[in-house]
Amino acid sequence: MKDNNKDLAFKIIDLMKQQGIKADTFTYSALIGFYCDNENSDAAVKIVQDIIATGNKPSIVLYNNLISSLLRNDKQQLAQDIVQQMESEDIQPSDHTHSIILQTYLKEQLEFGLQYFQINKEFHKDDPVSYTMIIQALCRERRIEEALSYFEEMKKAVRYVDVIPYFSILELLAKEPSETDRVIPLLEELIEAQLALDIKQYNVILKASIDRIDVAMRVFQMLKDQPDVRPTVATYTILIDYFSSNSQYKESEELLAEMTNDNIQMSVITLNSLVKGYAKDGQYDKAMDIIRQSP
Repeated sequence: MKDNNKDLAFKIIDLMKQQGIKADTFTYSALIGFYCDNENSDAAVKIVQDIIATGNKPSIVLYNNLISSLLRNDKQQLAQDIVQQMESEDIQPSDHTHSIILQTYLKEQLEFGLQYFQINKEFHKDDPVSYTMIIQALCRERRIEEALSYFEEMKKAVRYVDVIPYFSILELLAKEPSETDRVIPLLEELIEAQLALDIKQYNVILKASIDRIDVAMRVFQMLKDQPDVRPTVATYTILIDYFSSNSQYKESEELLAEMTNDNIQMSVITLNSLVKGYAKDGQYDKAMDIIRQSP
């Protein structure tokens, strides 16, 4: 495809000129994206070079789009060359430029991304987005201590820390049995900072920590104590499934009663968890009672 369309961008631009239509940043960016996505990065770079050759200076937005397209297509060295070209033309890479590069490296080459952050720290030192991207990348790799280290650094460096890095770390801590005890103190810190998880985030943490039912129940209670978020059927089902699977029917039935009091109707998944538990232990009459009580 790239051979058949080698000069497509320039033909389009010439046609626009003939029609009296001036190509703008959006036009050039679209063409750059087209060429990069079709593995013709040389043609993408040539668009910028031709703009320069006409005596014009490409905008920072156009450079950012070129760098983003190159990185998206694994052209890291070429992207770095473009950054150096920008600097040689007295166009300083913006914070957004560095964020684009950092985000790509963190997704594809985590170690290089961390090095890039340290080398260019002056651009990122008070940027919450950069810190959040690093923390999320480290959490994806289950590198808990490093994620926590960057999180502590973030809290000292930026003016405001939002809920996203808190949630990323909470989810990871909840998934690791040896780290689950650290969930509650961090959740308390989040609440004290007047931040709020939504119910989906609470459910993720609850499910991840369920093998430590003492921690899961503390999370559940803290959720219920919050004024702006309420348990859903999914919340209750996570707990009911655990208790039913472990033949702890008193707890399951208490949660079911609580659901009823809160006007939360059990789902098919909730019903199945209860019936499966009773049937496993040979309590078929109880299983049938639950089925009859279901809506």
